[in-house]
Amino acid sequence: MQHYTTASVLLKGSKSTLSEKEFLEHADDEHKHIKDLLSIFAKFNVIPYVDIIKWNMLANCKYPRPTPRDWKVLVNDALEAEKCAISVYRSHI
Repeated sequence: MQHYTTASVLLKGSKSTLSEKEFLEHADDEHKHIKDLLSIFAKFNVIPYVDIIKWNMLANCKYPRPTPRDWKVLVNDALEAEKCAISVYRSHI
């Protein structure tokens, strides 16, 4: 969620307006996903790991730190991270 929100602000280039909208939609989708997961955790009295500083260190899929770059680079970063997430989900099925 943070990656998409940050990327929407840092976008530069001719497609940045369209990409900003897409990134914000994905950030909203990720926020809903997090809320769903937290709801499931609550049903089982599970307290999620909330050390944000260590999240990327512990994550299976890492997002590079977004910096002001061309929209193509930001979109490619997001696609690579999503591919990784899908492979992790598939490994748990």
